Amino acid sequence: MTVNNKTTRATTTLALALAGAVSTPTQATTEFNLVGIEFSSDNQLRAGVGMRASEQEKDFIAQGNLGPEFAFSNTGSSTNNGDDGNLNFEQGDFFSQSLSARTELSAEYNTNSPTFTTFGGEFKYRYSHDFKLREDDFATDPVGQKRHLTDEGYDNASSGQILDAYVYSDMWLGNVPVSVRYGKQVVNWGESTFILGGINQTNPIDVAAFRKPGAEVKDVLLPAEMLFVSAGVTNNLTVEGYFQTKWEPFEIEDCGTFFSTVDVVSDGCGPLLLAGQAPDSQALEDGLFAAREADQEPDDTGQFGLSARYFLPDSGIELGAYYLRHHSRLPLLNVRANNPEAGNTTANVDYDPNKDSTRFPNYFVEYPEDLEIMGLSLNTTIPTGTSVGAEYSFQPDKPVQRNSTDVIFAGLQRRGPNGEILSKTEQARREANPDKNFAGEVIQGYDRFDISQLQSTFIHFFDRVMGTDRFIVVGEVGGTYVHGLPDSSEERFGRSATFGAGPLPVDGENFTGDFCREGPDGDPGANINPSNCRSDGYVTDFSWGYRALFAWDYSSFYMGWNFMPSIFVSHDVSGFAPGPAGNFTEGSKQVGLTAAASYQNRWNVELSYTEFFDGEPYNEMKDRDFLSANISYSF
Repeated sequence: MTVNNKTTRATTTLALALAGAVSTPTQATTEFNLVGIEFSSDNQLRAGVGMRASEQEKDFIAQGNLGPEFAFSNTGSSTNNGDDGNLNFEQGDFFSQSLSARTELSAEYNTNSPTFTTFGGEFKYRYSHDFKLREDDFATDPVGQKRHLTDEGYDNASSGQILDAYVYSDMWLGNVPVSVRYGKQVVNWGESTFILGGINQTNPIDVAAFRKPGAEVKDVLLPAEMLFVSAGVTNNLTVEGYFQTKWEPFEIEDCGTFFSTVDVVSDGCGPLLLAGQAPDSQALEDGLFAAREADQEPDDTGQFGLSARYFLPDSGIELGAYYLRHHSRLPLLNVRANNPEAGNTTANVDYDPNKDSTRFPNYFVEYPEDLEIMGLSLNTTIPTGTSVGAEYSFQPDKPVQRNSTDVIFAGLQRRGPNGEILSKTEQARREANPDKNFAGEVIQGYDRFDISQLQSTFIHFFDRVMGTDRFIVVGEVGGTYVHGLPDSSEERFGRSATFGAGPLPVDGENFTGDFCREGPDGDPGANINPSNCRSDGYVTDFSWGYRALFAWDYSSFYMGWNFMPSIFVSHDVSGFAPGPAGNFTEGSKQVGLTAAASYQNRWNVELSYTEFFDGEPYNEMKDRDFLSANISYSF
C-alpha cells in the first residue's frame, strides 16, 4: 500500500530523477525472501578522480601569498581568508582520487491484517576514502608556503556515514490509508529541481559530496532524523507532516579543498587573518588575526513541517500548500568587538576581546533558530506532453549575511583619517550610542528580511529523434526577491571578502576622497587592492537565473552498452542573491559536458568536463574548471 497518488506526483518524482539522470548509474538489485520477509540489497563500489583544468586566477589569491611585489597593487585578493583551496591545487593537479562503497538494504513484511498492512525498514551506508586529500601534500604557493588540511578535514577525507536508517508501517485508519516512518530519512516537498532555497529545505545538503567526481543526486540530500506521517484523506487529497528530533547543518566544503572559497567557517577552520598584504605565515606569527570562538548551534527541537496536496482530476493539476519551521542549516558570521583603546601595537595574543591588551576582535559562526517557510506549488502536464512544475515560497525574517568586511571593520571599530566610522554595520549600531566603546559585545553579522522565491521546472521527452531512443530536456528558471532591502549606500549585504571594502567616501579636514582607495598623503586606503573599491556585487533586491539539462539516451548503443551523453547549462542572468549560499551571482555561467555509459545494470563509466566562466569579477568559481572520471560496479 502507498499513500501518495503516483500519478499526481509524477512531475516532482520525474524532475528529481532527471536531475541526476546523467550521473546516477543504474544499479543491480538482489532480492530474496526469508521467513516471509522480502529483502532487497543494492551495493556499489566506485573509483573516481578529479583534475583541475584551469590556471589559478591571481585576483582570487591574497596579495601576500602572491609575493611582496603585489602588496597594495591592483592585483590579488583583498583578504587571505579564501584562497587555501585555490593555492593547494595547480592546473593539472588531481584534487580528488577516491574509492567509495555504498550498501543499501531494505526489508518489508506484508501482513494479513486489514489494519496494519505492511512493516518495513531501510538502511543505507556509505564509506569514502580520498587518497589525494589523505596524502595531505599539496602545491607550494608563490611565496613558498605549503598548507595542510585541518584535523576535521583530514578525518572527513576517509570516513563512513549512515544515510537512511528508518522503520515504517503502512496501515488503514478506517477508510484512510496512512504511512508512518521514523528514523533518518529524506522528505522531498515542492517542485524544485536544480535551484535551491525554496520549499525543499527539510533536509540538509552535503555540498562536499555534490562536488566530488561521480557524485549522485541522492548523495546531496542528507537524511535527517524525524517522524513522518502521510495520510490519503481522500482519493485526491494527501496530507503529510513531520517532526524532526535532531538538527543537522549543511556539510560544506572543508577549508583547503578544491571548491572551498572560505577558509574560516567550516569545522576546525580559522583563525580569520587580518593582513591580506602579508603571507599567511607572517600574519599568524605577528598575531594579525581574529581568533575563532565556539559555534552557536541551535536546539534539536522545534523543527516540523505540514503539507497538503490536492489533485484536480478534471484538469490534471495538483496543487500543494506547505508550512515548515526549521533552524538555519547554514552558518552566519558574527564578530565580538575589540578594544580600540588598546592602541595599534598589541597583537591578539590572548584571544580575549574583553582584555585591554586585545587589539583585534574575535569571530564565531551562528545558526539562527525558528525560521519559517510558507509555500504553494503546482504541477501538471500540458497538451504538448511537457511536465510543468512551479512553486512559490515565502520566508519571513530570514537571516541575510551582511558584507563580512563591513562586519569585521565594525569589530575593529576602525576609523578614517578624521575619525569617521568606516563600517556601514557599525554606523547603524552607533545611531543610538555614538560614543560607546563596544569592546566585548557581539556585532551581529546578519539582518533579517522577508524573502520570496518563485521557480518553475519544465520536462519534455522527445522519442526517436537524433538517432536516440529518447532525448530529454529539463529546464528550470527561478528568481529571488528580498523585501525591504536597503540601498547599498545605506547598508551592504553579501559580496565575498575576497573583494574587501567597498567605497568609503570621506570629506574632512585631513582628507577628502574615497578612503577605500587611498589614505592621507598617498598612504594605502582601507582596501589593499584599490581596483576592488566598487559599489556593485552586493545583494540586490531581485536576482534570477536558469538551469537546463539536455540528455541523449541511446539504449543498447554498442554490444550491450547503453550510452547517455548530456549537457548541463547554468546562467545567473541578473542580480546577486542573498546569502549565505545564494543562488545567483550576476553573469556567472557554467557548462558541464558528460558522457555516461552503463552495461547490464552493473558497470557504469562516466567522463565529464565542467567549465565556469563570465560573471567577472565576482564569480569565484571562474578558475575552477575541472575534469572528472569515475567507474562503478553494482551488485
